Amino acid sequence: MKIGVLALQGAVREHIRHIELSGHEGIAVKKLNN
Repeated sequence: MKIGVLALQGAVREHIRHIELSGHEGIAVKKLNN
């Protein structure tokens, strides 16, 4: 499963890391077309 993390503020890497540790794919979303 892909899970998008809004990359508007800090702690994006930490959120993505925890998503990936739970067995999913974390994606930093910066623009509408991501």
